[in-house]
Amino acid sequence: MTILSSEITIAGSTNVNSFECGLEQNAGHDVLKVDSRWTTSQLNFEGLELNYKVVDFDCGMQVMNQDFREILHADQYPRLVLKVQNIQIPNTNKEIERLHVYSNVIVQIAGERRQFIVKDGRVINKSENELIFEGSRLMKISDFGIEPPTKYMGMVKVNDEITIQFSIRMRVDTLKE
Repeated sequence: MTILSSEITIAGSTNVNSFECGLEQNAGHDVLKVDSRWTTSQLNFEGLELNYKVVDFDCGMQVMNQDFREILHADQYPRLVLKVQNIQIPNTNKEIERLHVYSNVIVQIAGERRQFIVKDGRVINKSENELIFEGSRLMKISDFGIEPPTKYMGMVKVNDEITIQFSIRMRVDTLKE
């Protein structure tokens, strides 16, 4: 498989409002080739690890971008990593164009790696050899050793829960069994 592009968004909230910081990457010259193996109901990946520069995330306002980088300790840990280990396809799917799947992923934030199951993933077949895998997962920033920050003498508090959403566009070169 070849990764063509990916998008990742981190959404969260404070006691005052919500925020969303996102990043889109096109493969360009840095094409990521991934080995994949197919079993009866599972697609296993070797090397599907996407690295995102924390400084490239856009939160919509420069001050929020700075806060986001500070929260994720971008100076010390400049990359956020999303590693997809597999996609599991339950046999309850009715249509082939859009499969409801779950997946084992590893997320690395601020140098801490945590494994999660994405239970509400989707695989969308765009063409015979191109697909999009997308999913989201609610998690806590404290799971990554980050204490939810406060601003303005404690008047604004970031909530511990965040949602990571991702979308990965892939070209299927060949599937090995």
